Amino acid sequence: MNRMVPFLVTLIIFLSAGLSFAQSFSWQADTTSKYGDPGEAVAIHTYITNNTGAELRLRVIRSDNQLPADWTSSFCVGGLSGVCYAPFFDTLPDPMILNASEQLELAIDFQTSMTPAQGSIDVRLEEWTNSSVFMTKNFTVSTNPVSISSHAKNLPLTGQYVLYANYPNPFNPETKIPFEIGGRQSQQTVITVYNIVGQIVKTVLDQKINPGAHQVIWDGTNNQGRPVSSGLYLYELRTQNVVMMGKMFLLR
Repeated sequence: MNRMVPFLVTLIIFLSAGLSFAQSFSWQADTTSKYGDPGEAVAIHTYITNNTGAELRLRVIRSDNQLPADWTSSFCVGGLSGVCYAPFFDTLPDPMILNASEQLELAIDFQTSMTPAQGSIDVRLEEWTNSSVFMTKNFTVSTNPVSISSHAKNLPLTGQYVLYANYPNPFNPETKIPFEIGGRQSQQTVITVYNIVGQIVKTVLDQKINPGAHQVIWDGTNNQGRPVSSGLYLYELRTQNVVMMGKMFLLR
C-alpha cells in the first residue's frame, strides 16, 4: 500500500497538468469591478487567447443578470470599435472566432442610469462545439458614491456646471445628453456635436437656458437633417463661463 502512494501522487499531478494543458483558451480582464458616474457607459475590457494551433470558436453567454431594471449590458467582440451586439442578446448568435494563437478583445459595455446603484453579471465562455470546456467570470459595476470614497469627490454637485455622459452609449438611433447650468441667471448655452477631425456635425442647442438640470437629444443627424455614419463623435457644452466636452459612439 505504501508503494502505491507515490504512484497515486504522481498520477494526480500528471492528470492535473494534463487538464491544465488541455484548456484551449485563457481569459484575462483589466478588472472585474469598476466604478463610474451615474448615467455613463462603463466598459470592462477582457482579452481571450487561443492556446491552440488551430481555429477556435467560442460561445459568449450572459449566464446571470443582476443589473438594476434600468441598466443594460452588451458584448462587443473586438472591443468597443468592433462588433457590438444589442443588450437583449444573452447568448451571442455568432461564434467568437480566434485564429491559432490569436488574442481577441471582448468588451462588456454597461449602460447605467442617472440613479446611483450597483449591478453585476456572470459571463460564460465555452467552446462552440464542446460546452464542457468553459470559463465563467463575474463583472460588477457601481455608480454609488458611497461605494468608493475616492470616487465620490469627482461626482458632480447640483448647482455647478456639469456635462454628464450621454446615454445610451454606444447608441442607435438617438442618445440623451444631460447637463447642468450653474449660476443664478439664464445664459446662452450651445451644445455642438463634432466629428473626430473637429468639423461641426450638428448644433443640437443654441439658446438661453435657466440654471438647473436639463438634457437634449441627438438623433444621429447632421445640420442638414441627414443621418451620419457610425463612429466616434465629440459633444461640447459651451456657455460664457465654461467649455466642457464628452465623447460618444454611434453604431448603425
